[in-house]
Amino acid sequence: MNKQHRELAERANHYFGFNLGTRNRGRNYVNARRMFAAVMRDYYEATYKEIGRALGNMDHSTSIHHYQRHHALISLKEIRGYQSYYHGYLDFVKHMTLEVDDYMAMSDLKAWSFQLIDALSGGNVDDVVDEIVRKAQELREGTANK
Repeated sequence: MNKQHRELAERANHYFGFNLGTRNRGRNYVNARRMFAAVMRDYYEATYKEIGRALGNMDHSTSIHHYQRHHALISLKEIRGYQSYYHGYLDFVKHMTLEVDDYMAMSDLKAWSFQLIDALSGGNVDDVVDEIVRKAQELREGTANK
């Protein structure tokens, strides 16, 4: 799985509020996996194998099923709840503010922060690093919105 696919999976987890790779057959989990498979395949030309890896090492045939079932549900007019949920997710994907390179820079910042804080303080490193990353993201988003 390449960096872009990994980033998309992480953002999908954040958007849906749970890990898409979780082995759960609840409707919200299954629908989220379907939507993610469709976006990966239709917009990022991911293979079914890559989609399966992003979904917690699922088999490629499961990815095919999610993809096909998604398009079947989208074509049904009476399933408006699924369609509106998908279009909300699609808008989220299209309007992501951080590019993959920016995300990787944030990851580098977090790693660097671990080393710096550990060397300087001996305090709760995780809390301090998360705060630094959060503030850096806020600054980046604030700059992007101006």
